[in-house]
Amino acid sequence: MLAEKINGIRMRVQLEFILSMKMRYKEKGKVCLAKMKN
Repeated sequence: MLAEKINGIRMRVQLEFILSMKMRYKEKGKVCLAKMKN
């Protein structure tokens, strides 16, 4: 039971980390596109 709880928390943290990285990557991509257009 405890192990399942820990695994659930770990998975959620990984998902949040992946989402935050994707968001950051998108923002960097937008900045790069803006720089290339200028």
